[in-house]
Amino acid sequence: MSYAIQLILFWRQNHFPSIACKSVFWATLAWTAISLMTDTQLALVGSLIIGGMSAVKYGLSRHVQTEKLRELCNGDVEKLSWLQEKLNSSGLAGMFMREMLITDVDSTQNDTMDLAAPSENELQANINASNKLIEKMARLTRAAGLGSYEHCIEIEADLLSAYSSGEYRIGIDELVSEFLPDNIMCICTGDYNDDGDHASLIEEFSGATNGIWTVTDCSSGYDQKTHIWTVRFTENGECKQWQIAQKSNELSKAFLQQVIRYTENRSGYTVTILDDISLISLVCLPDGMYDELVGTSVEMAA
Repeated sequence: MSYAIQLILFWRQNHFPSIACKSVFWATLAWTAISLMTDTQLALVGSLIIGGMSAVKYGLSRHVQTEKLRELCNGDVEKLSWLQEKLNSSGLAGMFMREMLITDVDSTQNDTMDLAAPSENELQANINASNKLIEKMARLTRAAGLGSYEHCIEIEADLLSAYSSGEYRIGIDELVSEFLPDNIMCICTGDYNDDGDHASLIEEFSGATNGIWTVTDCSSGYDQKTHIWTVRFTENGECKQWQIAQKSNELSKAFLQQVIRYTENRSGYTVTILDDISLISLVCLPDGMYDELVGTSVEMAA
């Protein structure tokens, strides 16, 4: 990879070395421009101000992107750390992930700026819709035996309080992540080229079925001769082996759909994709719960 491309990739990153270099660059540029018109002392003061403002700007941008990642990962520290490592990688996959994240953050900020203040009727409608979903999710979780009465009541009370202003309406992803954190997944598809990545995906889907579909001894690796990924796992004492023809570092969509169908067939759960703009967000819920909760949500949104 040429030095020019490496420099561009480094500039687009938002880790601390990149922020420091960009701040020094703008400070140097400001010192050069100001020193041509006035004395060096004023140029130094101006360059320090410009450098400091640049550092704050890039630092805030990094904070916004980190918060977006934390939201997509539902607060999972290990997954957040893994995603940040991938974002800071020097390859094209890391570059594409950063560009998608920047686009998603910019789009969210623009949408927020364009929104007008909701009316009283809209606020009340949001409160009613959120309360209905929260109360229903608490009831469904208890009925499915996936949470104790005390646990559900505590989460229900916290969410009812959080959405009592009506400024926002609770989404299915947040609802599931609060009551059933194991049943929501956030998948970064841009960099599936390490041994174990595909096996981890199988284990994550298995964990989202609350013990209904269990697997052990998961492993995955790449055959340099055949250019085929092989995934192995044990289910009910029987060894399974899947082969994946993945042409690039990006996770094969056919393999993801295969895992979704297999999970649904083995568990009686329904997997649905909520968002696939930058990272793929999915929920995995028992069929009855999915139909009643998500079906109702679609009706209210219509």
